[in-house]
Amino acid sequence: MATMNRDDARQYIIDHLDCRKYLKKAKKGGYICIYCGSGTHNNQTGAVKYYESTNLCACHACPPPGQKAHKFNVLDLIQHEYNCDYNTALQIGADELGITIETRADRIDRIAKEYIHS
Repeated sequence: MATMNRDDARQYIIDHLDCRKYLKKAKKGGYICIYCGSGTHNNQTGAVKYYESTNLCACHACPPPGQKAHKFNVLDLIQHEYNCDYNTALQIGADELGITIETRADRIDRIAKEYIHS
């Protein structure tokens, strides 16, 4: 099991944990939006598009002001799936990929050891 700092773990999870594991398909195509529910309404066509090259998603039905789409990643999907906060979602993603996130105490110890040996 690899150990990573929080920033590296976050990026690794976003890059390697496939969003499609958490996306729900709409009955008539596309994926259901976790924010606006597009795909569950009358026409049952989801406005969420999954971009395989970046492992990111975007809902074209509920864009924030000034944007073309509401973008989200696998950590957002995990938060929605488990109704949890960011830190819990990060830990769930790490567990799924078999990585350990360095704790604050571990980080302090590592930095102290590096300082003493330099």
